[in-house]
Amino acid sequence: NSMNAPIQLLGQGNTAGALFSGYPEKVEIKEERGYRIADIQAVSGTILLDQKKSNRVFQKKVQTYMGIASAVTADTEHSACILPGSDMRTGGTLIQYQETDWRFLKRMASQLGLPLVPDTSYYYPRFYLGLPEGEKRELGEIIFCDLCFDGRYYAV
Repeated sequence: NSMNAPIQLLGQGNTAGALFSGYPEKVEIKEERGYRIADIQAVSGTILLDQKKSNRVFQKKVQTYMGIASAVTADTEHSACILPGSDMRTGGTLIQYQETDWRFLKRMASQLGLPLVPDTSYYYPRFYLGLPEGEKRELGEIIFCDLCFDGRYYAV
């Protein structure tokens, strides 16, 4: 199972830290002009939250979005929801019915008008509820790196 074998893309000389960490979804190895080339399509660690459907009801009057995110991810090892801004109360009942944790969290975040942003520096299912504060990194020379993303994880 490829979900058990995390991968990392590191900056030159490992000085920039992980540029991407995740799990290979599709791996194709080919040979061109005597060189072996690996074409790897990978997904972030949040894929671990998108595996099985669950049913839950959150109906406490004092519950917060961050509290719900923590409850939803509690069963997933090393998961973390990071909130760059301030937490808010839900103001009502939220129901997760026959949807994956990731799908439910995206729907919950959309009620706040916020995106869920995977933290791709770790292969664990870590994500931001809202946009994280950016940081500037010196990457060095990139010989070749072709990156793309699958929009299905951003669709609501």
